[in-house]
Amino acid sequence: MIEGTFTVLFEYPFWVGIVERHDERGYSVARIIYGAEPNDEMIIHSVLDGYRSLVFSKPTPEVPPKLQSLNYKRQQKEMHRLLEEKRGVKPEVVEALKAEHERQAEEHKRKEKAEREAEEERKYRLRQEKTRQEKRGTKSIEFEQAL
Repeated sequence: MIEGTFTVLFEYPFWVGIVERHDERGYSVARIIYGAEPNDEMIIHSVLDGYRSLVFSKPTPEVPPKLQSLNYKRQQKEMHRLLEEKRGVKPEVVEALKAEHERQAEEHKRKEKAEREAEEERKYRLRQEKTRQEKRGTKSIEFEQAL
């Protein structure tokens, strides 16, 4: 069973939607950037139709505490209090989004380094081949174009 919440707020200069998900694997969040102020139709479309394409953070085993099973009037009071509160994003959400951003940055860094090393290796091999061909006296036109 998956439980979740969705919050729309303004983070200068964009409107952002925060999707929180609680399931058997743990707690994870995703972020949707809208740009201009979204209307109800845009929000419903992005959540219902785009849910599968959302990139959630890695699930953390420690699930934030859920509201206890409260009676109807207490639930209403709690909902009104949460709506009136102008805190913005919860600290757990910020922490999860920050961890996901750092993970993606590390992954990008590793990928870029591997590509850079592969390119350096390719250039090194080309230089070695050029040196061999110069020693033999048979320098091909194709080789010079490869550099």
